[in-house]
Amino acid sequence: MKKLCLLAFIVLIFSSKSNGQIASAGIGVNLGLGQIKGNSPSLASLSGSLMVDVTTTFWDELTFRTGYHYSRKVEYFLPENSRGKYYPFIKFYSFQVVINQKMGEKLFLEEGLGIVYLNDRTFSDTNDWNAGTIFSGLFGIDFRENESGFTLGAGAEYAVAFTNNNASYIAVKIQSFYYF
Repeated sequence: MKKLCLLAFIVLIFSSKSNGQIASAGIGVNLGLGQIKGNSPSLASLSGSLMVDVTTTFWDELTFRTGYHYSRKVEYFLPENSRGKYYPFIKFYSFQVVINQKMGEKLFLEEGLGIVYLNDRTFSDTNDWNAGTIFSGLFGIDFRENESGFTLGAGAEYAVAFTNNNASYIAVKIQSFYYF
């Protein structure tokens, strides 16, 4: 029993969170209007994302961002009788490297490049997962005091899958982050 308690204590000590290499971390959301496309004509869509940012101490110019993105045909959100109808959507997970350029005391420009794992559901019988890339750009205002606080911006985002039907997503977005 003592060995089991000692083992649990050692695992607890070595698995605890270490912030030694993390300069700042944040969580953010964005909402946008754009289009999705699979093996189909472009469809107007509403999109939303939930993202997490981590800036390290060894690359303070770069921010690593991971996120979950969801975009669905705009008619899905309109009040109507939707029983029996199929509304196409695309969802994907992303990992980006983001460069944040200061443009004065409060303004900034943000560019991102990364990889995605995209799920194309543009037809009811289509359920393809494919790898691809994502590009993003944003102009924003930084309301942070010291390291913690909010940022708010407007920009655009484009994601495309490389295989099968080259599913793609593009959106103009409003984005907000809170940094701890």
